[in-house]
Amino acid sequence: MNHSSIRSTLNSNKLILAGALIFILLCIMYFYEASPKRHSVLIHDLGQTRTWLESQSWSHKQLKALPSYLQDAVHNHALLQDDGYVEIFGKYSVYYREVKPGKSRPIVGGVVFLHGEHYTSQRWMEMGTLHLVANMGLRAIAVDLPGNGHTLPLSLARTTDVARFMGTLFTVLKLDRPVLVSPSTSNNYSLPVVFEEVQILAGFVCISPNDKGLHDAGQLHDKQIPTLLIYDGNKLETNHSVSSLRHLPNSRAFYLGHRDDSNVPTNHRRSSFHDGIFVHKQEFHYLLYNFLQLVVKNITDHRGLS
Repeated sequence: MNHSSIRSTLNSNKLILAGALIFILLCIMYFYEASPKRHSVLIHDLGQTRTWLESQSWSHKQLKALPSYLQDAVHNHALLQDDGYVEIFGKYSVYYREVKPGKSRPIVGGVVFLHGEHYTSQRWMEMGTLHLVANMGLRAIAVDLPGNGHTLPLSLARTTDVARFMGTLFTVLKLDRPVLVSPSTSNNYSLPVVFEEVQILAGFVCISPNDKGLHDAGQLHDKQIPTLLIYDGNKLETNHSVSSLRHLPNSRAFYLGHRDDSNVPTNHRRSSFHDGIFVHKQEFHYLLYNFLQLVVKNITDHRGLS
């Protein structure tokens, strides 16, 4: 074989090898992007460390990537939208916004979204969260809490009054054991339900809660409700609710974002983080999707559906 043939063969082998390496690299990049681990920079699983909880399903659930059809749910024109008022106690009106599956799809449950201070139900609509949840076959309802948005103020002095208010709200909205999503200061409405009437909930999502309203954490030991806890990474060390709410037996805690403010642009620090979800919407939707997948199964099992 002459030198020209040898050189040609070597060049061909190099091209084949280079092509194979590029193919392998593209495959690695594809599977990395498709993996839920792509969120690992922003999502940190605090898990559930109590050994007596090892049998609980949610605390050890393997998380899955958010399907592409849910990422673009806001453009699903088959979903139905509505808004209006419901009456509580026969005279008090609460404003709500709702997105639900189209008439051809069965509804398998409901999710009620509260809001933090300075926000209203409109925020959930803007985020596309209501559409995403409705695309999972659930009624997604966001309400304006008393004294916010289109809902007038209402005085609820006792914890039992708040629990009764929330229970009545679920009833007039025709919701059977909904999931309750509660960011920040709205835990003044959600925690009384967990403490007093937890059986009326199918699941609880508590986002960057403040410490107010956390009564005796010891009362949480017997509350078996599946719970997703999400915290702002910047406030993790100073938020006592982290340790308090993790007394919930079937809970799993995550924090979103960076733990070090020096790595975060000034305009994205604490004030704009707002409960750990609005800046990192994609990561929040990923966690919510995984949580609701489990809860939907629990709802259908409870109703005797296959």
